Amino acid sequence: NHRKIKWMQSTGSGDSHGTHTAGSAAGDDGPNGGNGSYNGMAPGAFLVHHPSFPSSSQMLTYLNRAHTTGGRIHTNSWGDDGTTQYNKWCRDIDAYSHDNEDGVVMFAVTNGSNLKNPENAKSCVSVGATDKSNPNSHGSGGQGPTTDGRRKPEVFAPGCSTVSARSNRSCATTSMCGTSMASPVVAGGAALVKQYFEDGYYPGGSAKPSNGFTPSGSLIRAMLANSAVDMTGVSNGSAKYPNRKEGWGRILLDNSIFLAGDSRIMRCVDVPHSRG
Repeated sequence: NHRKIKWMQSTGSGDSHGTHTAGSAAGDDGPNGGNGSYNGMAPGAFLVHHPSFPSSSQMLTYLNRAHTTGGRIHTNSWGDDGTTQYNKWCRDIDAYSHDNEDGVVMFAVTNGSNLKNPENAKSCVSVGATDKSNPNSHGSGGQGPTTDGRRKPEVFAPGCSTVSARSNRSCATTSMCGTSMASPVVAGGAALVKQYFEDGYYPGGSAKPSNGFTPSGSLIRAMLANSAVDMTGVSNGSAKYPNRKEGWGRILLDNSIFLAGDSRIMRCVDVPHSRG
Protein backbone atom coordinates (compact mmCIF):
# COMPACT_ATOMS: atom_id res chain seq x y z
CA ASN A 1 0.00 0.00 0.00
CA HIS A 2 2.98 2.33 -0.36
CA ARG A 3 2.02 5.49 -2.27
CA LYS A 4 4.80 4.90 -4.82
CA ILE A 5 3.56 1.49 -5.98
CA LYS A 6 0.33 1.44 -7.99
CA TRP A 7 0.50 -2.26 -8.83
CA MET A 8 2.79 -5.27 -8.45
CA GLN A 9 2.37 -8.73 -9.90
CA SER A 10 3.64 -10.28 -6.68
CA THR A 11 5.89 -9.29 -3.82
CA GLY A 12 8.38 -12.15 -4.12
CA SER A 13 11.84 -11.73 -2.63
CA GLY A 14 13.98 -8.62 -2.79
CA ASP A 15 15.87 -8.16 -6.05
CA SER A 16 18.90 -5.90 -6.13
CA HIS A 17 18.74 -5.25 -9.89
CA GLY A 18 15.03 -4.36 -10.04
CA THR A 19 15.17 -2.25 -6.88
CA HIS A 20 18.15 -0.29 -8.22
CA THR A 21 16.57 0.43 -11.60
CA ALA A 22 13.23 1.41 -10.04
CA GLY A 23 15.02 3.90 -7.81
CA SER A 24 16.82 5.48 -10.75
CA ALA A 25 13.57 6.02 -12.64
CA ALA A 26 11.29 7.21 -9.85
CA GLY A 27 12.98 7.06 -6.46
CA ASP A 28 11.99 9.66 -3.85
CA ASP A 29 14.10 9.96 -0.70
CA GLY A 30 11.95 12.73 0.79
CA PRO A 31 9.69 10.47 2.91
CA ASN A 32 12.81 9.04 4.54
CA GLY A 33 14.14 12.45 5.54
CA GLY A 34 16.41 12.83 2.54
CA ASN A 35 17.32 16.11 0.86
CA GLY A 36 16.74 14.91 -2.70
CA SER A 37 20.33 13.87 -3.41
CA TYR A 38 19.16 10.26 -3.96
CA ASN A 39 16.05 11.09 -5.95
CA GLY A 40 15.46 9.32 -9.21
CA MET A 41 14.82 11.21 -12.42
CA ALA A 42 11.07 11.54 -11.83
CA PRO A 43 10.56 11.37 -8.04
CA GLY A 44 6.86 12.21 -8.30
CA ALA A 45 6.09 9.30 -10.63
CA PHE A 46 4.30 6.10 -9.63
CA LEU A 47 5.51 2.58 -10.37
CA VAL A 48 3.93 -0.62 -11.63
CA HIS A 49 6.15 -3.66 -11.53
CA HIS A 50 6.61 -7.11 -13.01
CA PRO A 51 9.17 -9.11 -11.03
CA SER A 52 10.35 -11.25 -13.96
CA PHE A 53 10.77 -10.92 -17.70
CA PRO A 54 8.13 -12.49 -19.97
CA SER A 55 8.34 -15.76 -21.84
CA SER A 56 8.34 -15.67 -25.62
CA SER A 57 4.54 -15.55 -25.65
CA GLN A 58 3.94 -13.11 -22.79
CA MET A 59 5.47 -9.76 -23.82
CA LEU A 60 2.29 -8.17 -25.14
CA THR A 61 0.35 -9.47 -22.13
CA TYR A 62 2.88 -7.92 -19.75
CA LEU A 63 2.90 -4.57 -21.55
CA ASN A 64 -0.89 -4.42 -21.73
CA ARG A 65 -1.25 -5.39 -18.07
CA ALA A 66 1.13 -2.63 -17.03
CA HIS A 67 -0.76 -0.20 -19.27
CA THR A 68 -4.11 -1.17 -17.73
CA THR A 69 -2.75 -0.56 -14.23
CA GLY A 70 -1.39 2.89 -15.16
CA GLY A 71 2.01 2.24 -16.73
CA ARG A 72 2.79 4.32 -19.83
CA ILE A 73 6.59 4.43 -19.81
CA HIS A 74 8.13 0.98 -19.65
CA THR A 75 11.78 0.48 -18.68
CA ASN A 76 13.33 -2.94 -19.28
CA SER A 77 16.81 -3.92 -18.14
CA TRP A 78 16.99 -7.43 -19.55
CA GLY A 79 17.33 -9.14 -22.90
CA ASP A 80 18.47 -12.14 -24.91
CA ASP A 81 22.14 -12.00 -25.86
CA GLY A 82 21.74 -15.23 -27.83
CA THR A 83 19.97 -13.83 -30.88
CA THR A 84 19.62 -10.82 -33.16
CA GLN A 85 16.34 -11.97 -34.67
CA TYR A 86 13.27 -9.80 -34.94
CA ASN A 87 11.13 -12.31 -33.06
CA LYS A 88 7.83 -12.36 -31.16
CA TRP A 89 9.19 -10.21 -28.33
CA CYS A 90 10.02 -7.52 -30.89
CA ARG A 91 6.71 -7.87 -32.71
CA ASP A 92 4.83 -7.54 -29.43
CA ILE A 93 6.76 -4.40 -28.46
CA ASP A 94 5.91 -2.84 -31.81
CA ALA A 95 2.28 -3.98 -31.65
CA TYR A 96 1.89 -2.45 -28.19
CA SER A 97 3.48 0.81 -29.35
CA HIS A 98 1.13 0.98 -32.35
CA ASP A 99 -2.07 0.14 -30.47
CA ASN A 100 -1.33 2.28 -27.38
CA GLU A 101 -0.21 5.60 -28.76
CA ASP A 102 0.55 7.13 -25.36
CA GLY A 103 2.90 4.27 -24.38
CA VAL A 104 6.66 4.18 -24.89
CA VAL A 105 8.98 1.24 -24.28
CA MET A 106 12.65 1.55 -23.22
CA PHE A 107 15.17 -1.27 -23.40
CA ALA A 108 18.73 -1.42 -22.13
CA VAL A 109 20.93 -2.67 -24.94
CA THR A 110 23.26 -5.58 -24.34
CA ASN A 111 26.49 -4.93 -22.43
CA GLY A 112 28.25 -6.93 -25.14
CA SER A 113 29.86 -5.59 -28.30
CA ASN A 114 26.98 -5.82 -30.76
CA LEU A 115 23.26 -5.14 -30.60
CA LYS A 116 21.09 -8.11 -29.66
CA ASN A 117 17.41 -8.70 -28.81
CA PRO A 118 14.74 -7.38 -28.09
CA GLU A 119 16.29 -3.92 -28.16
CA ASN A 120 16.24 -4.41 -31.93
CA ALA A 121 12.46 -3.82 -31.99
CA LYS A 122 11.44 -0.98 -34.27
CA SER A 123 9.45 1.17 -31.86
CA CYS A 124 11.38 0.90 -28.61
CA VAL A 125 14.02 3.32 -27.35
CA SER A 126 17.27 1.36 -27.09
CA VAL A 127 19.58 2.81 -24.45
CA GLY A 128 23.33 2.58 -23.93
CA ALA A 129 25.41 3.80 -20.97
CA THR A 130 27.92 6.63 -20.87
CA ASP A 131 30.98 6.68 -18.63
CA LYS A 132 30.30 8.47 -15.34
CA SER A 133 33.58 10.37 -15.10
CA ASN A 134 33.40 11.43 -18.74
CA PRO A 135 29.81 11.48 -20.02
CA ASN A 136 31.06 12.07 -23.55
CA SER A 137 32.65 8.62 -23.54
CA HIS A 138 31.10 5.23 -24.12
CA GLY A 139 30.57 3.29 -20.91
CA SER A 140 28.73 0.15 -21.98
CA GLY A 141 26.39 -0.99 -24.72
CA GLY A 142 26.52 -2.91 -27.98
CA GLN A 143 26.55 -1.15 -31.31
CA GLY A 144 24.15 -1.58 -34.21
CA PRO A 145 22.89 -1.70 -36.79
CA THR A 146 20.08 -4.25 -36.60
CA THR A 147 20.26 -7.20 -38.99
CA ASP A 148 17.87 -5.36 -41.34
CA GLY A 149 20.00 -2.21 -41.31
CA ARG A 150 18.25 0.11 -38.84
CA ARG A 151 20.32 2.41 -36.65
CA LYS A 152 20.42 1.38 -33.01
CA PRO A 153 20.86 2.26 -30.18
CA GLU A 154 18.92 5.52 -30.15
CA VAL A 155 20.31 7.34 -27.11
CA PHE A 156 22.70 7.14 -24.15
CA ALA A 157 22.57 8.25 -20.53
CA PRO A 158 24.88 7.83 -17.52
CA GLY A 159 24.84 4.22 -16.38
CA CYS A 160 28.15 3.40 -14.71
CA SER A 161 28.83 3.84 -10.97
CA THR A 162 25.18 4.78 -10.56
CA VAL A 163 24.08 5.07 -6.92
CA SER A 164 20.45 4.08 -6.36
CA ALA A 165 18.15 2.12 -4.07
CA ARG A 166 19.44 -1.06 -2.39
CA SER A 167 17.22 -4.06 -1.82
CA ASN A 168 16.79 -5.84 1.51
CA ARG A 169 18.13 -2.84 3.44
CA SER A 170 16.08 -0.07 4.97
CA CYS A 171 16.64 3.22 3.12
CA ALA A 172 20.05 2.16 1.83
CA THR A 173 21.83 2.71 -1.48
CA THR A 174 24.36 0.87 -3.61
CA SER A 175 26.34 1.41 -6.80
CA MET A 176 25.87 -0.56 -10.04
CA CYS A 177 27.10 -0.24 -13.59
CA GLY A 178 25.74 -1.16 -17.01
CA THR A 179 23.15 -0.34 -19.62
CA SER A 180 20.59 -1.64 -17.13
CA MET A 181 21.25 1.47 -15.08
CA ALA A 182 20.95 3.82 -18.08
CA SER A 183 17.54 2.67 -19.31
CA PRO A 184 15.61 3.79 -16.20
CA VAL A 185 17.39 7.16 -16.32
CA VAL A 186 16.01 7.68 -19.84
CA ALA A 187 12.60 6.38 -18.73
CA GLY A 188 12.53 8.88 -15.88
CA GLY A 189 13.47 11.59 -18.35
CA ALA A 190 10.62 10.48 -20.57
CA ALA A 191 8.25 10.87 -17.60
CA LEU A 192 9.39 14.48 -17.24
CA VAL A 193 8.77 15.08 -20.94
CA LYS A 194 5.30 13.55 -20.57
CA GLN A 195 4.55 15.82 -17.60
CA TYR A 196 5.83 18.85 -19.56
CA PHE A 197 3.13 18.40 -22.18
CA GLU A 198 0.38 17.24 -19.82
CA ASP A 199 0.86 20.26 -17.54
CA GLY A 200 0.60 22.61 -20.52
CA TYR A 201 4.16 23.94 -20.65
CA TYR A 202 4.01 23.81 -24.43
CA PRO A 203 3.99 26.16 -26.27
CA GLY A 204 4.45 29.07 -23.86
CA GLY A 205 7.09 27.62 -21.55
CA SER A 206 5.01 27.93 -18.37
CA ALA A 207 2.34 25.62 -16.98
CA LYS A 208 -1.08 26.41 -18.45
CA PRO A 209 -3.60 23.60 -17.88
CA SER A 210 -5.72 24.58 -20.89
CA ASN A 211 -2.72 23.86 -23.15
CA GLY A 212 -2.15 20.41 -21.70
CA PHE A 213 -2.42 17.27 -23.79
CA THR A 214 -1.29 13.66 -23.56
CA PRO A 215 1.79 13.23 -25.77
CA SER A 216 2.17 10.16 -27.94
CA GLY A 217 4.98 7.73 -27.33
CA SER A 218 6.32 8.76 -30.73
CA LEU A 219 6.55 12.39 -29.63
CA ILE A 220 8.34 11.40 -26.43
CA ARG A 221 10.80 9.30 -28.44
CA ALA A 222 11.38 12.23 -30.79
CA MET A 223 11.98 14.61 -27.88
CA LEU A 224 14.59 12.26 -26.43
CA ALA A 225 16.45 11.83 -29.72
CA ASN A 226 16.21 15.54 -30.55
CA SER A 227 17.73 16.45 -27.17
CA ALA A 228 20.76 14.20 -27.65
CA VAL A 229 24.29 15.48 -28.31
CA ASP A 230 27.31 13.93 -29.96
CA MET A 231 29.45 12.00 -27.48
CA THR A 232 32.77 13.46 -28.56
CA GLY A 233 34.78 10.73 -26.85
CA VAL A 234 33.24 8.00 -29.01
CA SER A 235 35.34 6.87 -31.95
CA ASN A 236 33.58 5.02 -34.74
CA GLY A 237 36.12 5.11 -37.53
CA SER A 238 35.11 7.43 -40.33
CA ALA A 239 31.41 7.29 -39.46
CA LYS A 240 29.94 10.70 -38.75
CA TYR A 241 27.49 11.52 -35.97
CA PRO A 242 24.87 10.11 -35.59
CA ASN A 243 26.27 6.63 -36.03
CA ARG A 244 25.80 2.97 -35.21
CA LYS A 245 27.80 3.11 -31.97
CA GLU A 246 26.27 6.09 -30.15
CA GLY A 247 23.04 6.53 -32.08
CA TRP A 248 21.93 10.13 -31.57
CA GLY A 249 24.13 10.43 -28.48
CA ARG A 250 23.62 11.44 -24.87
CA ILE A 251 20.29 12.97 -23.84
CA LEU A 252 20.20 16.55 -22.54
CA LEU A 253 16.48 17.18 -22.15
CA ASP A 254 16.84 20.94 -21.86
CA ASN A 255 17.85 20.97 -25.54
CA SER A 256 14.34 19.87 -26.52
CA ILE A 257 12.16 21.42 -23.84
CA PHE A 258 11.31 25.12 -24.14
CA LEU A 259 10.76 26.87 -20.81
CA ALA A 260 9.95 30.48 -19.97
CA GLY A 261 13.04 32.64 -20.28
CA ASP A 262 14.72 30.46 -22.89
CA SER A 263 15.84 32.22 -26.03
CA ARG A 264 15.13 29.37 -28.40
CA ILE A 265 11.75 28.11 -29.58
CA MET A 266 10.26 24.69 -30.21
CA ARG A 267 7.45 23.60 -32.49
CA CYS A 268 5.93 20.13 -32.33
CA VAL A 269 3.04 18.44 -34.09
CA ASP A 270 1.52 15.29 -32.59
CA VAL A 271 -1.02 13.64 -34.91
CA PRO A 272 -2.84 10.53 -33.58
CA HIS A 273 -3.93 7.63 -35.79
CA SER A 274 -7.52 8.83 -35.74
CA ARG A 275 -6.56 12.09 -37.46
CA GLY A 276 -4.17 10.68 -40.05
